[in-house]
Amino acid sequence: MIAPIKGDGLTSADLADLATPTMQATPALFQRAVFERLTDGGWEQKPLTLDQAQRDELLNLLARWIAQADLSDGEGEARLMQARLPLRRLAHACGVRSADLLGYALGMDATFSLFDLSVEQRHKLALLGDASFYRGFSLAQWAEREPRLAMLFAAAAVDDTALEAPHAAAMRGLLADLSELPLADLPPVALNLLHRACFMLGYQPSAHRYRAKQRLAEQAARMLAQLPLPQTLKPALRPSRERPRLLVIAEKLVPGHAFYRFFADLIQQLRSHFEVVLYAEIETRCDAHRELSHSQRYFRPSTTPLAGWIEDVRMLQPDLIFYPSIGMSFLTFSLSLLRLAPLQVASSGHPSPSCSAQIDATLLFDGLPIPTIGALPMPLYYHQHRLLPAREQASATVVHASPPISPVRTIGINAMASKLNANFLDMIQQIRANCSVPTRLLMFPNVGGLEHQGLQARLLALLGDVEVIPTTHHAAYLDRLAECDIILQSFPFGGANTTIDGLKLGIPVVCLRGDSLSGLIDPMLLALYHAEAWCANDLIAYAETAIGLLRDPHIAANRRRRLDQPERQPATAAIGGMAPGAALHAHWLASTVAAGEPS
Repeated sequence: MIAPIKGDGLTSADLADLATPTMQATPALFQRAVFERLTDGGWEQKPLTLDQAQRDELLNLLARWIAQADLSDGEGEARLMQARLPLRRLAHACGVRSADLLGYALGMDATFSLFDLSVEQRHKLALLGDASFYRGFSLAQWAEREPRLAMLFAAAAVDDTALEAPHAAAMRGLLADLSELPLADLPPVALNLLHRACFMLGYQPSAHRYRAKQRLAEQAARMLAQLPLPQTLKPALRPSRERPRLLVIAEKLVPGHAFYRFFADLIQQLRSHFEVVLYAEIETRCDAHRELSHSQRYFRPSTTPLAGWIEDVRMLQPDLIFYPSIGMSFLTFSLSLLRLAPLQVASSGHPSPSCSAQIDATLLFDGLPIPTIGALPMPLYYHQHRLLPAREQASATVVHASPPISPVRTIGINAMASKLNANFLDMIQQIRANCSVPTRLLMFPNVGGLEHQGLQARLLALLGDVEVIPTTHHAAYLDRLAECDIILQSFPFGGANTTIDGLKLGIPVVCLRGDSLSGLIDPMLLALYHAEAWCANDLIAYAETAIGLLRDPHIAANRRRRLDQPERQPATAAIGGMAPGAALHAHWLASTVAAGEPS
């Protein structure tokens, strides 16, 4: 067996190992060896150290692997699903589009006709293709002949970041058609693909993104209903304990992570009215969890995680379940589609609607208006949300010295890679071209290793001179962020913690008011810090605001003015005066009465 690569990056020695005569003559051995390398994961933490000739050799090896892949059984199909992201990242790191790699492997040119392809070619296109292939046919036409392949293609294609204009245009067409796609019979392994697709849909700059997400969530719920899982019947809704047992199913809840910063204090406040049990992965276990909850339950990696999670929840017998966020992990994505407690509530975390029929209500803090797209079930408002955690990280309180005044303005873009899109990148270019002052661009996409290498190559090609900062620890990130004169917030999906970090450093943050929850939090935060002037209601105002700040001769001298939030400042004036624990408990009591149970 070929040993997988263990974190040293992909080297020329590895290429020689994969290109031996034995590998050439034994397709099954070649398939297994490449798959093991692709899915080991350790090598992705470092960039490629190959010269151009070696990169070309690598691309040829990958193309041969795709062309020779055997899809006659479910195992071959599962291998391609698992290899999709590593293949995409390797192609980008080698300087080519992933679509070009797939087209070369399948012998497809730019004028291909979908139904002139063989069944095998269409199958591989469905598993590995991106939205740039969506031309010359519709999902409805494909679904009429092969509903399974059409659904697989749609899910795989939306799990992508469309930075180039042609790719973005094709993505918009795909999303417009996806909501009408018929459900199909997919293998259980495709649940992981649907999880990724639903997560990425929240970032797409399309008014159709949530209708598309709704369809894929329905597809996933149908598949979960067909699995041999433990019984998940809805339990009785009654106040059977002195305090209702609230199970918090958490993801990424570790000090320093954005979710912890945003939701730790909220979870802690729920202890006032509930017996709070925290459920999270063992890797996140920390002393801070004991401050947030009365008890904790941790799960370990498993070959059958879903059944284990359901059994854990059944044993805990929660009266209600609270999801601070849904979608960043397969845990919250899958469990939120099931009925595991009488009452199931989500918060504004991610922030993107789960599109699950099993979420009964949404816990929101005052100041967040109801979005016009992306419906939220039963909004429950509370006040006095702490926008920073109860115990801030030491790195967040460091006082950064003002940099020397320079004629060059530094623009910061702190947006994870999935928030980037062609519309936003075009706006950055317009602002830089029209501000009439020299600028430099710092981008913080929160990626490292191979993915950073590929994204950096794409951004350099699209934006020219840009410094793409690899993921780092929080203190180093704040040091680099402090170099910026302004921060341009991404759209349609903003970033609350970015806004807070920028304002705490005294840096103007320009944002665009959106029509979904992900585009409404930043405007609310700017209003809280009395900086409403930096919130734009349309693209023209966004550009004018940014250009005006960049042209301001006093920006470098004045930008360290602190815009601190009072310690317990609510987001807005209280509506009803309820803290989160009280608001959720009132809804719990109302639900028991509505169900005919004594309160």
